[in-house]
Amino acid sequence: MPLKPGDVVLLDYTLSLKDDGRVVETTSEEVAREAGIYREDAEYGPRLVVLGSGELPSGLEEVLKEMEEGEEKEVVLPPEKAFGKRDPGKVRVLPARELSARGIVPRVGMEVEVRGERCVVLSVGSGRVIIDFNHPLAGKEVVYKVKLVKVLRAPEERVKGFLEKWLGRLEGAEVRVENGEAVLELPFRLLHSRELVRALEAFASDVEKHVKEVTRIKLVSTILEREVKEKETPSAQAATP
Repeated sequence: MPLKPGDVVLLDYTLSLKDDGRVVETTSEEVAREAGIYREDAEYGPRLVVLGSGELPSGLEEVLKEMEEGEEKEVVLPPEKAFGKRDPGKVRVLPARELSARGIVPRVGMEVEVRGERCVVLSVGSGRVIIDFNHPLAGKEVVYKVKLVKVLRAPEERVKGFLEKWLGRLEGAEVRVENGEAVLELPFRLLHSRELVRALEAFASDVEKHVKEVTRIKLVSTILEREVKEKETPSAQAATP
């Protein structure tokens, strides 16, 4: 059955440039190391994506909608179906003080956020900064090697998928969904994280939008769990010399 907008899937992919083969992004640790783009702080493995959410280029979504679970494909996308054509109107000049007022010392090649949009600094000088609001891959023909690892159909699968998206793969974490309630059992040590509230808010927002079967989320954490030894039975005590 063809996939549709709103479906939640796990993808493995490698994105490279058509002209020189340079790898730009990948979910594979092995490929990242080989391409020299490996990062210690990155989490590798299948990526959760909601189709129709704008996370992927339109051309790649068109291909994915016709793929079967476990299928792999290589697809070449022109700019208009990838990251768009390059628009000269998105290259703008700003006073350097607009960035410095926010504690940003602009340098060529730096990626910054200006007025809610991501952009790249092209040049700095004479109190002015030239920035480019085009996507870094705008105007490029790209190649995707993609595998549709899994379609998350059950509510519990989707809830767990979104949890790992925002909090990572947590040892000891459990997810249950029953009668419209999702119960998250998380390690107590996680509650000390300063980023926990923000991550849980993003997680809850995704569940609200993409897991309609869930109407309530409950967080449970065990603070103390002590092993209780069983008492010896009278027959066992009598047998002791």
